[in-house]
Amino acid sequence: MNQSGAQERREGPRYIVSRKLRGKQLPPFGTERRVETPIHGRVENISKRGLCFVTEEAISVSSLLLCEIVSEEIPVAVPTMMRVQWVHKNPEEPQYHIGLQFLL
Repeated sequence: MNQSGAQERREGPRYIVSRKLRGKQLPPFGTERRVETPIHGRVENISKRGLCFVTEEAISVSSLLLCEIVSEEIPVAVPTMMRVQWVHKNPEEPQYHIGLQFLL
């Protein structure tokens, strides 16, 4: 268990990184809406199964995202598809901490 008493569900180590993440939230399957909502923010930590993303935009759990992880050190962004696993609103700031799972 972690300090808050919640059951820890991570299966591997997390690594602190400083990367930008940008992408699009895909519309729900089967909806008429065709508009993809842009997202942007920063990666806080990463593991082989997913990452923690910090943004000012609210994103619903189970949403699908087409993302690019951007590094200042290299000129190429890493594309990936991700699913929102959890969302935590920071009560002291206009930020959300969002758990994303790699799908591709």
